[in-house]
Amino acid sequence: MLIFDLGQVTVQGSYSQIMQNVQSWSNMANYLAVDDGLQLSGTTPTMTGRYNVTMVAYIRGDKIAGP
Repeated sequence: MLIFDLGQVTVQGSYSQIMQNVQSWSNMANYLAVDDGLQLSGTTPTMTGRYNVTMVAYIRGDKIAGP
């Protein structure tokens, strides 16, 4: 298992576009992505959203290379 802390993501758009972006992380095949701490600012149609993303990847195999 690998854990990737992608840090803060910043997106701009309407409320609907920002929510689509946040929700799209859950559609990534073979990964588990967790978004947290969504903060919205501005007014539509030009809002800014900021949130943190952490991803978990499950590895299949008998051998894993060292660091």
